[in-house]
Amino acid sequence: MRRSLCNGLVLIFLLSGLPARAQDRSSLLLQANFSARDGLIESMCRGGAQTSIGGSVRYYVTEKTSVGGEGEGLVRCDQIFTFYAPRAAGMLQTAHDFRSGRFRPYVIGGVGLVFHRSQFARSQIKGDVAGGGGLRFMLSKRAFIATEETIGTGGSGTFRFAVSFGFVRR
Repeated sequence: MRRSLCNGLVLIFLLSGLPARAQDRSSLLLQANFSARDGLIESMCRGGAQTSIGGSVRYYVTEKTSVGGEGEGLVRCDQIFTFYAPRAAGMLQTAHDFRSGRFRPYVIGGVGLVFHRSQFARSQIKGDVAGGGGLRFMLSKRAFIATEETIGTGGSGTFRFAVSFGFVRR
């Protein structure tokens, strides 16, 4: 766990250190997320995945590479006896768009913390390293909808699917 957290930090520092190309204006991406996450091996909650709402802000350091942060409040989980249920998560992220245009596939990775709570034991804060990809569909020059899938190390491993709406501010 500690080794993967260190590897994730190194990756973020390497990617965020890419030389910034001259841009006419800086770009800022703002988005709101609705997501579902579940354990890779076993479900953390009765009835399936845990739903959450959150948001992220990313700054484009080059035309296609951005860095920023994301926060989520994990809102629904009927906890299974043996599991810690995530209640909040925050992550520093780096993303890279593969192309410009109406459909923009991208990869994303990051490191962060997940706050776990249990009905039967002490609360915990655990490190998380996650990576995945998504597809952003531009509705206009600034507004978009996106889907994103990531796999993380939080707990015994998590899978997250998110649908987002947002805009790019130039």
